Amino acid sequence: MRLLKQQAAAGDIILLFGDESEALTHPYLARAWAKRGSDLRVEAPGQAKKRAVIGALDFAAHKLTVSTSATKRSSDFIDFLGRLDAIYGPLYYRKVVSGEPVTNDFIDRIVDAAFRAFAPSAAKRSGIRRSRRGLP
Repeated sequence: MRLLKQQAAAGDIILLFGDESEALTHPYLARAWAKRGSDLRVEAPGQAKKRAVIGALDFAAHKLTVSTSATKRSSDFIDFLGRLDAIYGPLYYRKVVSGEPVTNDFIDRIVDAAFRAFAPSAAKRSGIRRSRRGLP
């Protein structure tokens, strides 16, 4: 693992760490400060739902790519892999196949194209432009 991290830090490889989980929109309160015998419910709008979360962290760039869905199906994971391929595929081709430098302008164009492709339809209609400089 140490060698992989060194290679990623040097820019020789792209090292991604991935994970998946589920989150509840209204989690159960197991413990809380309250008077004895009082109800531990907290009023919240909406209904309790479970959301699936899939993410990958680019080790060297410190960039997190995350996808959420209502289900935890293999098709959701395949869609997430498609997002990763849309972002990292052009970088691989540019660096390994063509040998051209990976510039900030090139990265901005890739990220913008990926957001346009995977953005909700409302964001597409409003013409929202996102740049890697604006991401956390």
